[in-house]
Amino acid sequence: MTPGRLIHALAAALLMAGLAAACSQPEEVKPISVTIKTATLTNKAGSQFVTVKAAGAWALSLQLEDGSAPGWVRIRFFSDAEGVTDLSGSGDASNIVLEYDANGTEEARSCELVLVSEGQRQVCAFEQDAGDVHPEPAKVLSPDPVGPWMELPATDRSDLYYFAHQMKVRGKTERCFEYYWDPANLVARWVAYPMNTGLIDDYTGSHAGRTDDWGLDPKLPQEFQPYIIERSYMNSWGNWSGFDRGHQCASADRLNVTDSQNANRKTFYGTNMTPQNSDFNGKMWATLEGKVRNWSAVMDTLYVVTGCVLDGSTTVVFDQEWKKITVPTGYFKALLGYAGVKHDPKDPGDPYYGKQAPMSRFGAYSSTGYYLGVAFYFENRSYGSDQNPLNHAMTIDELEQKTGFDFFVNLPGAIGADKAVQVESTVASWWKNN
Repeated sequence: MTPGRLIHALAAALLMAGLAAACSQPEEVKPISVTIKTATLTNKAGSQFVTVKAAGAWALSLQLEDGSAPGWVRIRFFSDAEGVTDLSGSGDASNIVLEYDANGTEEARSCELVLVSEGQRQVCAFEQDAGDVHPEPAKVLSPDPVGPWMELPATDRSDLYYFAHQMKVRGKTERCFEYYWDPANLVARWVAYPMNTGLIDDYTGSHAGRTDDWGLDPKLPQEFQPYIIERSYMNSWGNWSGFDRGHQCASADRLNVTDSQNANRKTFYGTNMTPQNSDFNGKMWATLEGKVRNWSAVMDTLYVVTGCVLDGSTTVVFDQEWKKITVPTGYFKALLGYAGVKHDPKDPGDPYYGKQAPMSRFGAYSSTGYYLGVAFYFENRSYGSDQNPLNHAMTIDELEQKTGFDFFVNLPGAIGADKAVQVESTVASWWKNN
């Protein structure tokens, strides 16, 4: 054999040996996966396909967080008639159907699809939105525990009751609004809530819309709240009283599209309403509500307290069960803006996408930790040609003296007593310039 042929023979032998060695190595395990089209289900009954990726035999099961089987969701092969909580198969599959019942409760619910195959385990979690039914009113008048929230005024009155409503925003529980209920007069003396773009419409740019779904508040017994579901407040003759069902937490402040409109629906509880002069409600008050939304859009969070004043009231109206509701003599808003940082998850091109960015436009308020305040007070009447709410601006301190309420009681703990005094004793010029 010539030297050239010998070299070629040796190379061929080495190549065959390498191939044999490679064939003797264990095959790489193919990763498994289980997916569905959307992980957020509506509160209506429905179905969607499940996709399984696996090389060998697999087992698929539905599990709740505690490991138990759910009663409201099932899986089946497309050719099967009945759904189950456990399936098994082999290889890739895209003919599996996930079926779910309507959610008739006030709470969202979650579940997991668990896939096991050849020593691997993968989980696909999903959640179903809360139902759109009105829960039954409570049997007893029992207040909620008070949280440490920045928007809250003091809650130290024995004749008033604190309650809180929540909502879901992209699967996370957030504050919808809290209120201080006056069962003797059947109005909330104040309603408090946080605002920013995400808490209004969930950063999607599209609103869920106004529901006009008037209902009873499940937090209170029916006898301790107004029944104004079919119509507004009546006079003693059973006719319209001339007073609107005026929102305290505005409907447009809660248009969250990921909460199946439940956040907006809660703003139509009678506990969020007061008898408001129709002209005032549709003009001056509506203008201020729009300004509040615009201001909140450029802040990290705007903390809002809206309330009514009953001092000197001699007027009552009636609900559909002829319960008396005291007509307020005045209305107020106290606003505490936190403008030090801004969340902007809508714009992936922004350098602070998903993070917190200093807001240089509020640099003048760095000495108060980027907090700034303002307050407003109005009588419950028409304001004629005066439709500028800023003509009625005042400091938070001045509003406290006028109403007797102590606003933003958690602010001193966040920024210190001296800075809190500065915020509450000054009408920041920013409000009038924006």
